[in-house]
Order: sequence, then structure tokens, then C-alpha cells
Amino acid sequence: MAIIWRLSRSAMPARLVFAITAILSALMASFVFAISEPPHLFEDFTDAYLAAGQAVLSGPEALRPEIELGAHGFVNLPIVAYLFTPFALLPDDMASLAFLLAGIAAMIGAWWLICRHFRFDRKVSALSLFVMSSFGPMLYSVREGNTSHILLLALIGGLVLSRARRDYLAGIVFAAAAIIKPPLLLIGIYFALRQRWRVVAGGLGMCVGTLALSLLVFGWDMHALWIGNFREYAGAPMPGFNTQSLAAATLRFMLGPDSYLDWEPHALPGSARAVILGLTLILFAIGVWVSRRAGGADDREDMDISLLLAFICIASTVSWSHYYTWLIPAFSVVYSRLKNEDLLTWPAISALAAFVLAMPAERIGHAETGRLPGIIAGVASSHLLWAGLLLYGLLIWLAEGSLASRRNRTSTPNAEK
Repeated sequence: MAIIWRLSRSAMPARLVFAITAILSALMASFVFAISEPPHLFEDFTDAYLAAGQAVLSGPEALRPEIELGAHGFVNLPIVAYLFTPFALLPDDMASLAFLLAGIAAMIGAWWLICRHFRFDRKVSALSLFVMSSFGPMLYSVREGNTSHILLLALIGGLVLSRARRDYLAGIVFAAAAIIKPPLLLIGIYFALRQRWRVVAGGLGMCVGTLALSLLVFGWDMHALWIGNFREYAGAPMPGFNTQSLAAATLRFMLGPDSYLDWEPHALPGSARAVILGLTLILFAIGVWVSRRAGGADDREDMDISLLLAFICIASTVSWSHYYTWLIPAFSVVYSRLKNEDLLTWPAISALAAFVLAMPAERIGHAETGRLPGIIAGVASSHLLWAGLLLYGLLIWLAEGSLASRRNRTSTPNAEK
């Protein structure tokens, strides 16, 4: 990173700077990709997405066995399986390669949109490319063969469209992401609270149309099976090391390090559920309170969506490590707000701490903490959760500081302005 920083500040031609940055970024991404989990490449893609795409080529009913596998099979709305039929027409190895290339293209597109959306200069654009290429949760998503890194492009694209007031299209893009990852449906609630009704209408139309098509093609019985599986996993956390929600971390503390490779849902005791629910509601209420006080200021939307994405990572019962890819917009917002601050201030230190906690490659070694005391093992195994909580708190603080500054400017007499 120091090399890229020096390059970006040199008199070297911009094209050469970006060429060197791209090479170093590719090398870093390859390294993080190589050391990340899982041991077998593209497990989610081959075991779930590709298998579902291959199944529906034989007819809608052929998808049933894939849904019956629960978390080990296809967990999306049944109609989503058809998105993967183009890959199913290829040999398995070629299909995996095509999906990998599609993911790389999406990540490059997301980086480009982030640089434009947040108005990064050459130096910051080069650094952000390197940072994204080494961001552990995103490379974990790539190696797992999941879609979280691809959806980052949709999330940034939705922000860009919303700022441009292309509301219906923004709603459609956000809804498309939410159809694949249902926790993102909270974005629709946000726009409803902000009374951005055209965004809501675009998203609602996309969701209702997709659900209607899914019911038409697959029938109610298939959806009842899917809902049953969804309810089971949405209602009880899994203690596996790569689930990083409040509920999952609590369960790991209770069950100990031996549970870090357990991906079966476990019901929490009533008292633990009550505490987690209370914390979740408090976090949500604080976020809503800050958002509502912001009124209709356009410059607050990036902050609000970043808050919401951090909340989704923290609060979803099943929050996989690759969900934390969606913290990248939040880090971009924090950088934009703090870039002129002293590095020794507590907000800058907090941002750096959150970044360090979020960056590491996702490895099973993080969970091999049996030699450590239980509480230390529990803390170490939930590093992404702590990053999300710290970032959420920092975003709240920055949002409140922005509001206070705006109120002070508004109340200043004209003669003093």
C-alpha cells in the first residue's frame, strides 16, 4: 500500500500509475484468494447455483431436491435458479470460470462506480483499487462462488441512480439485489421512511412481478418448501465461524470453540434471544432516528444506506462473512468524511480499527482457537461482527456531527456568515 501511495503522488503518467497499481492489486487479490476458505473452489456456485441451473433445465419440479437440502443446497427464491441456466449449458469447469470472470467484472465495475460516486482523485482511486483487491470478505465471496461481491455492483449502482433521481430504476436495481439476498429488502423500508415513493414503487413492482412469475412457474408447494427452510434458518443462528451476526456470536460464546465448524441451526435460550432482540431494536431505532432527523438532504443518502448495510450484516440471523463485502460503501463514506482529519483523533483511529478487523482473509485458522480461553476464542472468531459494530457506531457519530454542523450554519445570522 505504501508503494501505491508513493506512486500516486509521483509525477509518473496516470496510465502507468494505474497499470502498476492494477498489477500489484491482481497479485494481492491472488494471494488473499489462495489463502481464503473454503478448501474447494466455488463451493456455493457448484453445489447450489450451478446445480439449481442444471436442475431446472429438466423442468421446474427438478429443483425440489436442491431446495430440500436446506442451507447445503439452493436457498433462493425458486425462479432465481433460471439466472444460472446459461452457466448450466457449459461444462462444470467452464461454468465456474465464467462465473469467476463475471464476478471480477462486477468488482471492477463496483470500484469504478465508487471512485466516481465519491469523487476520489487519482491517488485515492489507486489506493481503493488495492484495498478492494485485498478485502478479505470480498475475496472469500469470490472463492466461495457466492454472489455477495457481484451484488456490491448493484448496491453502488442503486446509490448512483438514486442520487441522479432515476428513482424507478434505482428501486428496480435495489430490488433485484434483494431478491437474491432477502435481508436487503430493508433498503425498501428505508426509502419508504424517506417517502421516496418512486423508488419504493420501482422496487415493489420488481419484487411482486418476480414473486408472481416464480409462483406461476413453480407452484405453491415448491414455495411452501422454500419458506419452511427459510423460516428454519432465519429463526435460529448457526455457530459456524463464518456466520458473523450478533446471534451467531452469542451462540459461539455459549457453545465454545468446538462449535465453530457446526452449520446446523440452534435455538438460543429465551433470555439470550431477548437480549439480542433488544440490542437489535436499539441499533435499528438509533439508525432510524438519525435518518429521520436528516430530512431530505441528498448528501445523507450514502450515509443512510451505509448504516443500513452495516445493520444488515450485524443483525441478520444468518449473516455470512461474505455479507461484509457490503461494508465497502461505508468505508468509502467514512473516508470521505474523515480525509481531512488528524489521524490521531478517535474517529480516525476507530475507522482504522474497523478496517483492520474487517480486512483479514477468511480462514479456518481464525476458528482454530481451542488453545485459547473461551471468551478470547469467542472474540477472535467474530472479528467481522466487531468491525461492523464499530463502523455502525462511527457512522452514527459522523451523521450526528453532520447534523449539528448543518444546524449551526442554519442558525448563524446573515451578518456573521
